[in-house]
Amino acid sequence: IDLVRKFSKDQKIDLDYALLEYFYSFNRDNDLDFTLPFESTVEQNLPDGLGGDVGEGFTCTGLVRAPDNSGFWIANDGRNVDGDVTYQPSLVKTDLTGATKLSEINLLTPYPSATSVQGVDIASDGTFWIASLGEGKVRHMSAAGVDLADGFDLANVNGLAIDTSRSKLLTGVSTTISRRDMDGANPSNLVTGLTDLDQLSYIPELDWFMASYGANG
Repeated sequence: IDLVRKFSKDQKIDLDYALLEYFYSFNRDNDLDFTLPFESTVEQNLPDGLGGDVGEGFTCTGLVRAPDNSGFWIANDGRNVDGDVTYQPSLVKTDLTGATKLSEINLLTPYPSATSVQGVDIASDGTFWIASLGEGKVRHMSAAGVDLADGFDLANVNGLAIDTSRSKLLTGVSTTISRRDMDGANPSNLVTGLTDLDQLSYIPELDWFMASYGANG
């Protein structure tokens, strides 16, 4: 463990990621079942966002840390009740506690037909890639909220992350994770066996992606 702490400090890697890699390697080399060696749960009431009731926050459907570490950008489904047919989707920026709203981009401005939005990630140039589930599209938007017109169609897309090591997009649909070109072409598919695949996140320090899954509720 001390070696892992030193490695993570020297390489500027989050300690939890380094511990995860250490325990995974140990379990793999010794033919042990792999289980997470730690658990962390943080609860935080969200500030209000478009489409939510006053004082009730908003429906968080995707999240990415800002590259400059100034906060989180959170995808807002834009509904306050599951099953509602009225949407006001947005991207909400909060501080790192999640308690204070710093800014918000109304996604109906660049995408008037948007309904439910899900996964979100930020490219090295500061632009947003967004899984627009309701439209069946992957959207590419500037930091100022302007459509860059180089997204692509992808039915039922939910999870999304940028594989920065390969300059590829990771997309999640149903039970399948795909690594594809940034224009959506040449998908390489991994059928995960997971049901109701939800969000994706890429960890460049380990060259891992992580996925969440499960039905709402």
